[in-house]
Amino acid sequence: MPMKKTGFLFIISSIIFFLFDRFTHVFSELLGKAICGDDYLRPVNGMMGDLACGFNTDMYVATCLVFLGVAGFLITVIDGLKKSQTTPRK
Repeated sequence: MPMKKTGFLFIISSIIFFLFDRFTHVFSELLGKAICGDDYLRPVNGMMGDLACGFNTDMYVATCLVFLGVAGFLITVIDGLKKSQTTPRK
């Protein structure tokens, strides 16, 4: 697969997965349950907060998807620069 198509695939898939996760929280919940098991979002000292296991998995998923989009953008730009340097001028 050409690098430009790979970059676009990364960008589009990260946007789709990011929006899907923002509205449904499916990926974040699956990641939190995989990491924490039965302790997922169990209150700590009677309070729900950032000490609860899995509380920040939503941000971890979002960060990974943003990095995937940035990687796709960089792949696309670098591929375009390589092609512009190898194309002979008339």
